[in-house]
Amino acid sequence: MDLSCIMLDTNGKLVDTLYSPLYKKEFFTSAGLPIGKDWSTDKAMYHTPDDTEGDKGGDDGLDNEIITVDLTKVNPQIDQIFFFLNIYSPKNIDFQKIPYVAIRMYEGTPEKVTSVFAQYDVAKNAQFTETDALIMGKLYRKSNNWKFAAIGDAYRDNNDLRKTIKRIIENYSK
Repeated sequence: MDLSCIMLDTNGKLVDTLYSPLYKKEFFTSAGLPIGKDWSTDKAMYHTPDDTEGDKGGDDGLDNEIITVDLTKVNPQIDQIFFFLNIYSPKNIDFQKIPYVAIRMYEGTPEKVTSVFAQYDVAKNAQFTETDALIMGKLYRKSNNWKFAAIGDAYRDNNDLRKTIKRIIENYSK
């Protein structure tokens, strides 16, 4: 399970990305995409290291992967930031086969959440059956202010993060 985000300009063109650097370089370069990394180019966003084990002994109630965003540092060229979740597995599994999958987008810190913008209990919701990609939501600029829009659309992208990125750019950018 991988948490990722892409950043687009006003024309829907890819400006920057954050996804696990554990993916093989060729996985992205073959599709003309940059390789995975933990920091955005402008240093406004950070992706905690990829959690490759999850909650093995039951739900520990902790956030396993986090992307933090400092909106005051985001490159002015970036107009939209999309957050999404994918399964990457050679077994071609879906969300219903992974226990304890839940995701939330919030303001604050993991220890002190001040506001929850969107929350998806993926493992328990039938809407996510036979899907392996979830476009959670986006931050976007409007009149020089940042706004958030929950999306919550799930797809079967055959465990291929590149398909999800293409889907976002083609169908969700302004």
